[in-house]
Amino acid sequence: MINVRKVANIFCAFLLLAPLCLTSGAGAPGGRNAGNLFRFGTSVGFYSVNLKHAQNPAQKMNALIGFQHEWHLDRQHQSFLLSGIDYLVHGVSFDSYFFKPDSVALYNKTFSYKYSVYIHELDVPIEYKFVFRRRESRIMSSYLKVGYYLRWLVTSDVRITRDGEKVKYDSPPMRFRTPLVDQHLNTFAGLSFGFQQNSIASQKGHFNVELNFRYGFSQYYFERPYAPSSLYINGSHVFLLLGYKF
Repeated sequence: MINVRKVANIFCAFLLLAPLCLTSGAGAPGGRNAGNLFRFGTSVGFYSVNLKHAQNPAQKMNALIGFQHEWHLDRQHQSFLLSGIDYLVHGVSFDSYFFKPDSVALYNKTFSYKYSVYIHELDVPIEYKFVFRRRESRIMSSYLKVGYYLRWLVTSDVRITRDGEKVKYDSPPMRFRTPLVDQHLNTFAGLSFGFQQNSIASQKGHFNVELNFRYGFSQYYFERPYAPSSLYINGSHVFLLLGYKF
């Protein structure tokens, strides 16, 4: 179960950071600002766990909301650079051990406890977009994007049950196994394909829909006395995103 108060706090921080992203290009030279983009969506998550200590990974709820600023890079308005901030919450469940206080940790492959783990992260995307047809050519255009995403694992929610009965609820810090600068930082690499509605009179005021694949480079984990050691999790995502440019 997701901690609603925690989500609200992270979302408030996200809203405070979003205006910085939207106005960051206000003074860009050459009139290269192409507008701001609001987007939201959900994803299919592909998760793996350390099979020595867990089994049966399954996706839980995934959701993303984000703001981006867009700059055009050429006079034909076919190449664009985008950056901003995304709030991503995603979850995975699996079967594993639970060690009670003052008990002996026996790794006997009896995975009797179900873990439900939700990860909250803020991502900074840097994306290059190429539009296959200029907006003046048609009302709808397809585009391709490649991206690199800085990930910050903010917090997590862990719920452990056995036979449907609650055993433990916790909010341990989540860390990357191979961190980048800090133990809470790492990256995604991404590829997207989408369609955008073009406004002939303006670059703004149109909708878009895209499929966005993100591959995670590093496993992540948490450490607690009740949980097995080396409980490494990894996940990649295919997002369905809807956006509005303003």
